[in-house]
Order: sequence, then structure tokens, then C-alpha cells
Amino acid sequence: MGTTANPFPTTSAAEAPQRLDEPRADPRTEARTDVRPAGAAPARGQTMQRVVQGAHDAIERAADSAAPHLQRFEDTLATANSGLHQRADQAREMGAEWTESLRTTVREHPLAALAVAVAVGMLISRTTR
Repeated sequence: MGTTANPFPTTSAAEAPQRLDEPRADPRTEARTDVRPAGAAPARGQTMQRVVQGAHDAIERAADSAAPHLQRFEDTLATANSGLHQRADQAREMGAEWTESLRTTVREHPLAALAVAVAVGMLISRTTR
């Protein structure tokens, strides 16, 4: 008869487990030894590497083309923000001026101010019914 398969396969020295006290090689940094004939399809690892590199290149191109637009947007936002601060300051000053003017008017003419307040209150109450 022929040879029978060994039910207890042995491992070669390359496949033998390493001892715990020996340094282990990092499989990600080991040199690849697979050599393909010319014209053969690339290995999966190489294809994945090309896909990842293509994605990195596309992201870099997109970032490079978006950078000037983002800078213009930041400049516009900074200008608008400073304009908003100026308008808010002006509104605060105007509100303070109106408040002081109203206080002065009430101090000078308290009965007229009371009559105006009652009239405004009655007007508001009738419009909200």
C-alpha cells in the first residue's frame, strides 16, 4: 500500500513557536519574500497599499484645494465678528442713552410720565384681548 498521512504532523524550525525569552519579530515589519512572475496580478497586500495610498493622496489634494477657501472664510468671519462687536457696543451705548434720557424726563415731568404709562398700559390691555 501507499504511505499514510501522519495524524500528528510535526512543525519545521521556521514554524516552531518562539520561546518567551527570545525577542519576537513584528509581522508588520518583516520583509516579504513572495516573488511573483512578471505580469502576474499584484498581491492583496500590495493592492490594499495602493488603495490606501490613493486615499491619502485624494485627501491631501482635497485639503490643499480647501485651504484657501477656509482662510477666506476665517477672514470674513473675523471681519463680521469685529463688526458685530462694534454694533453691539453701539446698541448698548444707545440703550444707556435712552434710559438716561427717560429717567431725566420722568424726573422733570412725573405726572405726565404717569399719564403716559397708564395710557400705554390701557392700549396694550385692549390690543391683547
